[in-house]
Amino acid sequence: MKKAILFTILFFIACAVIYNLYPEKKLPLNTEIDYIIVKK
Repeated sequence: MKKAILFTILFFIACAVIYNLYPEKKLPLNTEIDYIIVKK
């Protein structure tokens, strides 16, 4: 269970890094994550 939580956190960090490095290449996945974060 803890591994799944850790993986999720790392996944979000990786997406944030990719989003910051390539803002002009905004992927649908990043838009979805932004939507989830805003919704929470």
